[in-house]
Amino acid sequence: MKYPFFALRLAFPLLILTLLISVLAGCGNGQSTGSGIPDPVKACEILTQKEVEALIRTSVDAPRITHTEKENPKHWMSMCNYYSGEKNISIGITIIPHGRKVTGGKAFALYEADLKKNLGEDYKMTPVKGVGDHAGWEKTTKQLTIFQGPFMVILSADSPDIKGDKALALNKQLAEKVLPKLAR
Repeated sequence: MKYPFFALRLAFPLLILTLLISVLAGCGNGQSTGSGIPDPVKACEILTQKEVEALIRTSVDAPRITHTEKENPKHWMSMCNYYSGEKNISIGITIIPHGRKVTGGKAFALYEADLKKNLGEDYKMTPVKGVGDHAGWEKTTKQLTIFQGPFMVILSADSPDIKGDKALALNKQLAEKVLPKLAR
């Protein structure tokens, strides 16, 4: 299966962000070292192909799935990416237990502080009210990062045809499908 350049462009930021998250998991800043980590969930079961197709009103290719689990210390990560050639859109979801002793806004602030250390002090996500316990929007990568209970969820809807507020609105619609399925 051949993916267009922009779909690969989406995969790269998600990969970098996932690697960064994996490195940060369980390290300092009020983070736990594995206790309280919820059981693994599978991203493609939380956001199904059928739901994505209904939302964007077209078919998508079979999902690209990445799911890893580690026992010592306990940690896991699950990613699922869908692509529609017809509408030239890529939809992605990453779910990770954030492993922090705090939740909501405090966990988000610690996460953003970690990102600033790695990406520069000017890095800042735009807060998004009413989504999960706390959420932030990264307009450059079209990613909505959500903290809900013990989970960090990263949603992304990318297409050259979807920009600005429309991209954020689509990510919020994805969040409406996903968040009720995750325990708080």
